[in-house]
Amino acid sequence: MDKVKKLREEGSSRVEAFGLAKLDMYIKGWPGAWGQGLQVAIYGDLEIETDVNLPDLGITIKADKEVPKEGKSFVFGAPYCYTATVQVLSKDTKGVLEGVDRLEKFLAAWRTADWGGSGISYWCHLLNGSAQTMSCLDSGKLDGIIKALSTIARYTDHQQRLIWRAAWWLRQSRRSVFVDQNPSVFGEYLAYWNALECLTEAVCDRWNPPKTLTKLEKDKAIQEYENKHQALTSGDIVELYNKVVNPGLPRLIRHALTVCFGVVGEQYYAECFTKKPKYSRLHQVRNDIAHGNIVEYDLNARLRVETAQGRLWMIVNNMLALLARQAIALDREVRSCYTCLNLSPDNTCGLGLLPSGERVWRFTCGKYEPKKPN
Repeated sequence: MDKVKKLREEGSSRVEAFGLAKLDMYIKGWPGAWGQGLQVAIYGDLEIETDVNLPDLGITIKADKEVPKEGKSFVFGAPYCYTATVQVLSKDTKGVLEGVDRLEKFLAAWRTADWGGSGISYWCHLLNGSAQTMSCLDSGKLDGIIKALSTIARYTDHQQRLIWRAAWWLRQSRRSVFVDQNPSVFGEYLAYWNALECLTEAVCDRWNPPKTLTKLEKDKAIQEYENKHQALTSGDIVELYNKVVNPGLPRLIRHALTVCFGVVGEQYYAECFTKKPKYSRLHQVRNDIAHGNIVEYDLNARLRVETAQGRLWMIVNNMLALLARQAIALDREVRSCYTCLNLSPDNTCGLGLLPSGERVWRFTCGKYEPKKPN
């Protein structure tokens, strides 16, 4: 926690700070039996029939198949594995990540030489993912399921399909801890973005978005922009295109977020499309994953996506909850009360129901309830 605090003070996000501090803690517990070699279990749809010794990559793998002891099982769930040893230059974050990069290069070369494209994975306790939660279906949860079914049934068939499709993406994005100890946060992020687009289409179909600008209105907006900025840069042209000429998806998402979250919708829209720096925008993260600009074994890239995932998780789950009349999660990172009708101009509670200086929305107010879909 001291390491987390230090990293937070240096400007790291909460997710980045915990990720870096956790890896540092694991490395400090480096097993003495490993020596200078990172021990990694290779498993999946594979058979290794010959010892592997690649001095240039510092990788060795024994062809001896390992199986769990009787009555035991591997934490990664495979019936057998092979142990790979990856020599590291130093027992620290830099050394481990450099070794992982060489291991990834070996696995990529294996895939290149193997037209079958079998599933090959690896696990190391220094690099294991976070723990997952279990879902308990009790009487309260069952009541929620029944309420969701009856609520969503009131939408049109098209809207229902979109909502159920979004829920499918959210469910498929998570793999049980018993199946995969290291689920892909990149895959999960793309699934959540797909769900956001599904929910956006459902909301816009139910609550029609504002009409697009006419040609004359677009020409006027462009002229006003030019007068304000004088010489236009390439960035200005891109911004004009996205905001005026062809707003497309951003316009629809903005409308859907406003319908669902009121004043906070603008804050969420900014997180998606206009936040600075650009690499922190949720849509930019989606693009970098979808277009292959980043890879998951790059720790900085992974932590960047995990940080964005926390924000996308909040937006999408709350959108779905609102549409299905379920409990909503508290978001302490928004600057004003959620969709409250009693906000003062400075985004504080106009009724004085929140302590001075507190701007997070809560459910203890009682003066405002989220509107029910009709």
